[in-house]
Order: sequence, then structure tokens, then C-alpha cells
Amino acid sequence: MKDNLEAKFYKEILNATQLESREIEKISFKIDENIENPSNTDVIDC
Repeated sequence: MKDNLEAKFYKEILNATQLESREIEKISFKIDENIENPSNTDVIDC
């Protein structure tokens, strides 16, 4: 899941973050594996 988030959203989130603060050079994603996602098996990747 983390790899998918990074691949899809890294540049957009980094760019939006840098609009607020140019000092930020990189971001990282942390996924809470304890959060239940009952619809996870029904996800359709477009």
C-alpha cells in the first residue's frame, strides 16, 4: 500500500507542501497497518 501511495502521490504532495515551505526537501509516507479497511479486497485499480 505504501509503495502505491508514493508512486501515485509523492510529487503532487511534495509540490503542494513546498508551496507552503520551500525548506521541505522530501516527504515520507507512514501507513498504520492497524486501521481496518473492510473494502480493501473490493478495490478496483483504475
